[in-house]
Amino acid sequence: MINIFIALMFSIFSFQLFFASYRMNGTNRILVNLPLSLIQNSVSISEYDNTHMLYFDKEILIDNVDSYLLKNLKKYTSSYECEYLFLESNGENVCIGDKCQGVKITIDASIVFDFHYHKSMIYRIGGRYGQ
Repeated sequence: MINIFIALMFSIFSFQLFFASYRMNGTNRILVNLPLSLIQNSVSISEYDNTHMLYFDKEILIDNVDSYLLKNLKKYTSSYECEYLFLESNGENVCIGDKCQGVKITIDASIVFDFHYHKSMIYRIGGRYGQ
């Protein structure tokens, strides 16, 4: 009788573990595979003294990413928070102006019970870090 109880508890635990890993991997896939076209569509150009400068339009970027996350995360998590931190062209300093050339997108999603998925992705206009 005790063997049946242990087998049942093990089965329930295994199912919960599978369900949690499925939701966590799905949430990770949504963030990591965020379409670059959403980021690229929010890039604007300004001209100053015959030079062109590319920058992120903050409102367009936030609207694009929020609608993508809302549409795709609802089957993996019941609640999530998304934070945006706009960065200077070096990708390290916080941008306080309107013409920012980098963005850090952070997701904090509730997966199962008290476990939270927390990850950030950084996007920058022009080149890779370390150049």
